[in-house]
Amino acid sequence: MLLENQDEEERVKYMLKVSLRKNKNAGFTMMELLIVIVILGLLASLVAPKFFGQLGKAERGTAVSQMSALETALDTYRLDVGQYPQTLDELRKSLTSSLGWSVFA
Repeated sequence: MLLENQDEEERVKYMLKVSLRKNKNAGFTMMELLIVIVILGLLASLVAPKFFGQLGKAERGTAVSQMSALETALDTYRLDVGQYPQTLDELRKSLTSSLGWSVFA
């Protein structure tokens, strides 16, 4: 019985010693961290141009949509008044006052 307790005690001491040794070496080396940073940088350099290209495409789409809305407003003005406005201010004033529109106000 005494021998079994002593054996058990030695096993526990050994396991504690091994676990302490493992914790001492836990973590990442500088080289591992540098490799991960380089990989992340490469991935970012591949993804960023595609992402910013999509932003440019969205801006162009917005500009086309706004120009189309302006074209529609000008055509509607011409149909109501009989001619295109000479200036943008003329279009704004007539849309807000006589026709009751508030498209550009």
